[in-house]
Amino acid sequence: MAAQQIDAFLRATAAALTVRIVPARARQTERTRFPSVWPVLLLACCVVGCNPAPSSSPGPPPTPSRVVVVGGGTPGAPTARREIYIFNAGSGNFEEPPHLMMESRLAHTATVVGSGSGAFVLVAGGQDGQGHASRTTEAIAPDGTSRSLASMNTERVAHAATLLLDGRVLITGGDRFAGNTIFILSSAEMFDPAQGTFTLTTDLGGNEMNAARVGHTATLIEDGPARGKVLIAGGAGTDPEPLRFSTP
Repeated sequence: MAAQQIDAFLRATAAALTVRIVPARARQTERTRFPSVWPVLLLACCVVGCNPAPSSSPGPPPTPSRVVVVGGGTPGAPTARREIYIFNAGSGNFEEPPHLMMESRLAHTATVVGSGSGAFVLVAGGQDGQGHASRTTEAIAPDGTSRSLASMNTERVAHAATLLLDGRVLITGGDRFAGNTIFILSSAEMFDPAQGTFTLTTDLGGNEMNAARVGHTATLIEDGPARGKVLIAGGAGTDPEPLRFSTP
């Protein structure tokens, strides 16, 4: 796919939280990194979760849901942002002042891991403030504070992250770049919150992606014969047929 088509596709989908996969072999395409005028890309996810089901016995009021909005970009500005904004559903307002991530990020992923007081948002990869692809990750706690986690095995921008039934997070595809050359990735890796590590799926007895996918969807199947698998479909620069990915 031409570089201009990739940029046009990413600009059209930048406002949405997308999950993507990549090819069996790394491809390379000439491109001038991300465009200098980048639509605002804010990845949001719920930290505390929805309110619990009502109980017949009286008790304290449920904790209001809260939403974390992390990083992104500003139109006309070439650099990524570091801000962590927390929206409180109880007050209807964003909490002030905003917190800061360990580094600026654009086109990253943000995935809620765990539940209750031990929950955190796993923020992974993206383009950093210097315009480089990042492989670093961090955890954002419900109070907005951030701490560094282990790094992924490779730099990833505009990749996908899917929370699995067993609590692990599957990271798929994305791209990395050197100069004006962009490499679309075929690899996938697993984040294990119990160990705090990222492991390539090939090292777990699994496989890589068999097609290059950018801007695809990656959806966990929660019932039926394919329960526990991740359905990968669509995207740019790939075979249009859906791919059902077996998690190792």
